[in-house]
Amino acid sequence: MGDNKVVLVTGCANGGIGYEYCKAFAERNCHVFASDVSQRMHDMLDLSSDNIETLELDVASDESVATAVNNIISNCGRIDILVNNARIGSTGPLAELPLDTIRKAYEINTLGQLRLVQQVVSYMASRQSGSIVNVGSVVGRVPTPWAGSYCASKAAVHAMSNTLRVKAIWCKCCASSARSREIKPWSC
Repeated sequence: MGDNKVVLVTGCANGGIGYEYCKAFAERNCHVFASDVSQRMHDMLDLSSDNIETLELDVASDESVATAVNNIISNCGRIDILVNNARIGSTGPLAELPLDTIRKAYEINTLGQLRLVQQVVSYMASRQSGSIVNVGSVVGRVPTPWAGSYCASKAAVHAMSNTLRVKAIWCKCCASSARSREIKPWSC
């Protein structure tokens, strides 16, 4: 890896997996765009380096996603790797959670990833090159009783990733089970 690959990572606030992905890709000489929502931008201040640029990106907004992807394509000519990592959790049994909480989980955890895939896939297809990594969760396969909307939305991420592969799109779903500082993005 390296060779100045252009990488877009979502959900990059300090303390999370996305933050570690950014550092690992930068160490491999990739040009990294670390993104998060406006409220979390201050949690990425120390990520700025020669290889990392931070940008505001709300995966729940069509306009925000289109603007971010178009700006990266305009400035760099391509996105080689997309790491869909942005997520939101909620606590409570699925049968008791307000529907708005469940909708928000799907909007960010599932549709947010698909929104980005739809924006980048045509560029990747035209170059016949590119990789998409959708960060799932072990609870998308083995649910827990108190994270109902998160489990369900991450199960949908696994299904979505498998469906994209059927359409010959290089897409990998990594099922993380815990936050770690020992992330190796090239091993997913």
